[in-house]
Amino acid sequence: MVDSTNSVAELTESFAIKAEESKALQLELTKTVERERLLRQFMVISWVGFAALTAVIVTMVKK
Repeated sequence: MVDSTNSVAELTESFAIKAEESKALQLELTKTVERERLLRQFMVISWVGFAALTAVIVTMVKK
């Protein structure tokens, strides 16, 4: 009976540790996705700005 109680306690502790690891990994994944989204937004805004500036310069040179 003592062995089964110890094994249940060990399993419970093991599951608790795995749940904490899972939560930590999920949090890290969420942070990574957010960083990637912000980087994509930055890149799109940068390219749109570059295209707009290039169009303005070309228009000024043609006049």
